Amino acid sequence: MNHTKILLLAVTISSATFVFSQKNVISILNDRFYMRFPDSAKNMSRSTNIMSAGPNATQETRVVYDEGDKRMVFFAQELNIKGVPNLETALKKESDKDYPLTVRKIFDKDSVQVILMTPLKIEINEEAIFINSLIIKNADNTLSKLSVFLNPKAYASKKDFEKIAAMAFASFTKGVRRIDLSARTVSFNPMETKTIFLLKLPKDYTVTRDESHDFEVYKIKKVEAYGLSTRGDLIIYFGYHPSLFEHVLKLEKFKTADTEHEFMFHKLKWFNYNDKSRALVVREGLFVDDDISKDLQIHIGMISDSQGRIDEMTSIVKDILFKYDK
Repeated sequence: MNHTKILLLAVTISSATFVFSQKNVISILNDRFYMRFPDSAKNMSRSTNIMSAGPNATQETRVVYDEGDKRMVFFAQELNIKGVPNLETALKKESDKDYPLTVRKIFDKDSVQVILMTPLKIEINEEAIFINSLIIKNADNTLSKLSVFLNPKAYASKKDFEKIAAMAFASFTKGVRRIDLSARTVSFNPMETKTIFLLKLPKDYTVTRDESHDFEVYKIKKVEAYGLSTRGDLIIYFGYHPSLFEHVLKLEKFKTADTEHEFMFHKLKWFNYNDKSRALVVREGLFVDDDISKDLQIHIGMISDSQGRIDEMTSIVKDILFKYDK
């Protein structure tokens, strides 16, 4: 047996040689799955400005492959959506006359499925030209997505780069990390203090933590089945310069009556908004907590298209506890 063929695969494409070897297997979404890429491909997170938290490795992975001035990007995202029975059939319904797609299952093993979706109409007047994507149903029945983009120079050699994508897809290996969707209480130490932040999550909720040099953001989301339209995000900010949703989302004209709810055994005033034209229901409040850190502000915001989901997330806030280092 020729072991070299197993360990190293070199393909000559349009006068350039792209080398795949066993050594450049990259973890996607912090061990959700793994793929093998050309040897010079690198895991490069998106750049962000100083006012933003950096990308969360559990929520996105960006693998970049450059060949001169030609760039190929594999961009993976956690969808925070559950799979459904006959997922391939369900995804085929996304294809229509305005956005025709081919949809094909390319992996189905050990409770994991990978479905390739390729647009038949491509928007070529973009800096990053989308050519195809994978929808991954992981072993925990939650969905991830990996999309492939080319810059215009690479798109001129589209068929060549499609071969690279196909080789990467063929190397797919399921990962070991699963998303915990059980009802549970999770704990954090906000702003690197000794205060313990206890967050009681109902079944089917996830939480991620993003941080920068002087703030932290906790993002709580309900994971529902593919095809359900209700959305909802609960965002808790610890820092000194919060950005109110009222201003960010331009909701000044859509304010409704303020309400009071309980937070840390205190009455907290909620500011409420309802923009029916955008199907946007928003609730937010601001709380100063010197017991965690002097002048620290806690901004709690909820965004949904459903008042019922807003009320559900408000109940999560009511159950929040802080154990102070006193």
